[in-house]
Amino acid sequence: MKPLLLKSYKQLIASILFLVFSLVIMFEILSYYRFDFSMIDEILQIFMYVLIVVSLSLMIFIGILIFYPKEILSEDDEAIYIHSLFKKNIKVLKKDITFVSTRINIWAKPFLVYSALLIESHDKIYTIRFGKNMQDVKEQIALMIERV
Repeated sequence: MKPLLLKSYKQLIASILFLVFSLVIMFEILSYYRFDFSMIDEILQIFMYVLIVVSLSLMIFIGILIFYPKEILSEDDEAIYIHSLFKKNIKVLKKDITFVSTRINIWAKPFLVYSALLIESHDKIYTIRFGKNMQDVKEQIALMIERV
C-alpha cells in the first residue's frame, strides 16, 4: 500500500501554541488579581470561564491529534484505505467512489485552510480530517476515479 494522505503536524503545533497562549493569558489575569478569583470583575470572570473551556477542549483536541495515525489514507491498485483512530481500516473500492470534495474551514477561509476531505461512494460518505495537502489528495483521487 502506498501512503496517500499523512497527518498534519502544522495543525498540532498551531493547537499547542494556541493552548499555551490561552494559558499564559489566564495566568497573567490571575496573577494581576493575586490569584483571588473573587476579586476579578464579573465580565473578566466570564472571559476566564470561556478561556478555561477553550483550554480544556484544546487539550482534548491535541490528545486526539497526537494519537491519530500518521498515515490517514493509503491506496493500492483496487482500493483506498482509510485509517482511523477508533475503527479498523476502512476499504473503499475505487470503482465505488462517485465524488470527492474538500471542505474549507470557515474561520480560516481567506487562507484556504481545508478542514475535511469528503469521499462519496455509492452507499456512504467518508469524512477525513487532520490531513496535510488535502487539495492535492483530492485531485489525485479524482484522477483515479476518471481512470477506473
